[in-house]
Amino acid sequence: IKPRLRLYADLLSTHAASDHLTKVLKTWERLEWHNLELTEKEYLIVLECATRAGDAGVVGKVLSDLSERVLVPSRGTSEAIAEWFMGEVAVTLQGGAMQWKREGLC
Repeated sequence: IKPRLRLYADLLSTHAASDHLTKVLKTWERLEWHNLELTEKEYLIVLECATRAGDAGVVGKVLSDLSERVLVPSRGTSEAIAEWFMGEVAVTLQGGAMQWKREGLC
């Protein structure tokens, strides 16, 4: 029996709603092991959880994968991406002129 994305989608959502990023990542890894690709909906779930956790590495992977698989993101996904870049977690490029802060690009 070949597993389907919908079998894992609720599990992914449940872990994310509980802010269990490690469990979200393990579920995502399991999906990839079964050669199942996330849809925009699942990427959004992971992105929101990673944003709450402040995990730049996970957000980077989500954005990379999302850009390859979703031509035009939905409004909700676009807002979640903007929330990451304007959120509490500030990313500073060492030695560079750009700094991401809550106000946006400086």
